[in-house]
Amino acid sequence: MPTTIQQELKSRDLDFTPRKTKLYTQVGQKRVLHPGAYSIVRVEGKNIQILGDPVGSDYTVVPNRKALGFLDPILGSESLGAKITDMTEFKKGASLSVTVEFRGARLTPEYTIEKRVTIVTSHDGNRSIHALMVPTVKNEAGEEIRIPMESPEEFRFRHTSGVDNRLTSANRLLGLTDEFFLTLQSEFTRMSSVVVDPETAYWQQTIEGLIDTIAPAKEKGPARVDRVKATNVVNRHLNVASPTLLNVFLGLCEYVTKWRRTKKAETLEWGNLTGRGLDMIARVRKETMKLVPEEVPAWKEDWS
Repeated sequence: MPTTIQQELKSRDLDFTPRKTKLYTQVGQKRVLHPGAYSIVRVEGKNIQILGDPVGSDYTVVPNRKALGFLDPILGSESLGAKITDMTEFKKGASLSVTVEFRGARLTPEYTIEKRVTIVTSHDGNRSIHALMVPTVKNEAGEEIRIPMESPEEFRFRHTSGVDNRLTSANRLLGLTDEFFLTLQSEFTRMSSVVVDPETAYWQQTIEGLIDTIAPAKEKGPARVDRVKATNVVNRHLNVASPTLLNVFLGLCEYVTKWRRTKKAETLEWGNLTGRGLDMIARVRKETMKLVPEEVPAWKEDWS
C-alpha cells in the first residue's frame, strides 16, 4: 500500500515542527538579546532542544514533512516500487537522513546491487536538501556494504512547496538516479573484468597504493592500526577463487563505511553521508577506475 512521507515520519516520531526563537546569551546575571540572530528549536512538551547553529532573520523554518514532500509522488508510484528502508536523525534532530530503495536489484557475476538513494535535510541553517546515491552491494552470503557516492551532477534541491515544484524535484531525482546507476553498473562490470593475483609483486604494490588513499602507510600510532585493519578487510575480500579489482574496491569501501576509526558510531554514519567518509569513497573510486583498461567492455544490460 502506498505511503506518504508524513506517515513514515509519524511512525518514527520525527514529524515535529521546529520553531525559530530569539537568541539570548547569559552575561552574568543578565540575558542579552542578539539582534537579528535566532535559534531553531524542537519543542516536545516541556522538552526544548536547540537544533544546529544560530540563523538569521531571513531563514524560514521548514518541517521535515514539507522539506521531504517531493518524495510523495515517488512513494505513491506503484510502477517504481519505491519504499523507505531507513530514517536516521543526527544531532538530536538537527539533521535527518531518509533512504529510499527502488525496485529492481541488478546482478553482476558475484554481487547483487540494490538501487538506494539517501536524502539529507536539516534545521541548521542549510536551505537545501542533499541527495546521495547509496548503492547497496550484497554477496551470496547476504553480507551488504552501503556505499554513499556523489554524482557528477550535484544532487541538491531547494526546500520546495506546491505540487508543481514537488513533481519537478521528484522527476529530476529519478532521472539523475537512473543515469548514475547505469554508469555505476558499467564501472562495476569493468572492475570485475580485471583479474587480480595477490601473490604477484605488481598487484601487491598496486593494492598497497590503493590502501594508501585511505590509510597511509607512513602514519604512526593509532593511525597505524587503521592501516592494518584496512589491509585485513581488503585481504578478506580477496580470499575468493578468482579475485578481481571489484573485490579490492568493495574491500576498501567496507573499511571506510564500517571500520574506520571515529569517536562514536554517529560520527561514522554522518561522515559517510556528508564528510570524510564520502570524500574517501570518491578517492578510492577514482583511483580504482584508473586501473581499468579503456578497452574493457561496459555492461550492456538495461537497468531500468
